[in-house]
Amino acid sequence: MNEIGIGVLWLVLGLVVLIKGADYLIDGAAKGAVKLGVSELIIGLTVIAFGTGAPELFVSIQATLEGQSGMALGNVVGSNICNVTLILGVAAIMVSKPIVFDKMSLKRDFPAMILASGLLCYFVLNSNGIELVEAFILLAFLGVYLWGLVKDEGKSAELIEGELPDLDEAKNESWLKIILMLVGGLAALVVGSERLIFGAVTIATALNVGETLIGLTVVALGTSLPELAATFSAVKKNKTDLIIGNVIGSNLFNILSVIG
Repeated sequence: MNEIGIGVLWLVLGLVVLIKGADYLIDGAAKGAVKLGVSELIIGLTVIAFGTGAPELFVSIQATLEGQSGMALGNVVGSNICNVTLILGVAAIMVSKPIVFDKMSLKRDFPAMILASGLLCYFVLNSNGIELVEAFILLAFLGVYLWGLVKDEGKSAELIEGELPDLDEAKNESWLKIILMLVGGLAALVVGSERLIFGAVTIATALNVGETLIGLTVVALGTSLPELAATFSAVKKNKTDLIIGNVIGSNLFNILSVIG
C-alpha cells in the first residue's frame, strides 16, 4: 500500500473513533448532568453544543500541538463552509421546501455568527494568525452568547428540543458506567484525532500540498459528519428550525471555542 492509501486508512479509522468518542462523551456527560440535577436546558446549551463540536475541537488542538496550525484553522473554516453549503443544501433537497429562519435566529443567532466570522477574518488578516488577546476575545464572546441563550430560556428550550439524548433512564444509570463512558469517550477523541491528523499529514506529504488545504477539504468534511447526521435526524422529525440552529450553533462554536 502506498503512502496515500496508508494516509486515507488512518484518516478514516481516526474519524470513526473520533465520532464514536464524541457520542460516548455526550451521552455520559448528559446522563451525569441529569443525575446531578442540572436542567435539560443547560445540558442542551453546554454538553450537547460542546459535544457535537468535539471532533473539530480535538482535531484542531492535536494539529496545533503537532505544529500543524494551518490545518487547525483550515479545519474550522472548511467545516463552517461545509455547514453552510453541504448541510443546508442537503437539508433543503430532503425537505423539498424552503427552510425558514425563526425570528429569534434572525434577531440573535444569525447576527452573532456573522459578527464572529467577521472577527475571525479581521484577526487573521491583521496579524496573519490568532494572538493570545484575540483568543480571549473569542472565548469572552462565546460566554456572552451562552449567557444570552440561558436568559432567553423559553426559546432556547424550544430550539434544543429533540437534540438531547434519551435521558429518561439517566437517574437510574450507575456512576461507574457514566465514568467509563466519559473516560472512554475522551480517550477515543484523543486517539482518533491523533490518528486522523497523522493520516491527513501523510496524504498532504504524499500529494505535496499544504496542510491548510487538507484541513479545508478532507479533514473539514470528515469532522462535519456529526452535524450532517444531526441534520438528517431533524429532517426525519420535521424540525426544520433545528437545522438552522444546528448550523449556526456549530459555526459559532467552531470560531469562538475551537479557534479560541
